[in-house]
Amino acid sequence: MIIDLSCYPTDKVDSAWRPDGPPFTGERLLKMLDGPYSVNGKPRRIDKAFIVPPEGNTLHNFDNDHLDHREGIRACMAYTVEMVKEYPDRFIGSFVFNPRYGVHDGVAELERAVARSGARNRIQHASTKWNVASTLSRRGSAAIQ
Repeated sequence: MIIDLSCYPTDKVDSAWRPDGPPFTGERLLKMLDGPYSVNGKPRRIDKAFIVPPEGNTLHNFDNDHLDHREGIRACMAYTVEMVKEYPDRFIGSFVFNPRYGVHDGVAELERAVARSGARNRIQHASTKWNVASTLSRRGSAAIQ
């Protein structure tokens, strides 16, 4: 089985990475994953992919600025959750949040994402790595396991 560890499908134009084209949707990603690619001379496809919202959407072209804290994190993660539910045999959900929403709200949403949405990975903005890990550890969170 071949698994891509870092893919960024979105239903919005990502102004940081793809400002001049249509959104890189989950369906477009699936077509790319299907290849075929040559591995040891045999045609293969990429079987699964960890997906997460593009960080460009969490920082630059994020249209939910009016939302606060946990509500904003859920809005940012909504398309990833939708794609994992629609294609559970191909996509594995990852979790990310913008630190402007606050570490405690980010940790609470990470725990919610693990419990309800099946998130299996977390990706963090560099400025939050220590705070999130230490907060999860202090809480004895299942999300850290």
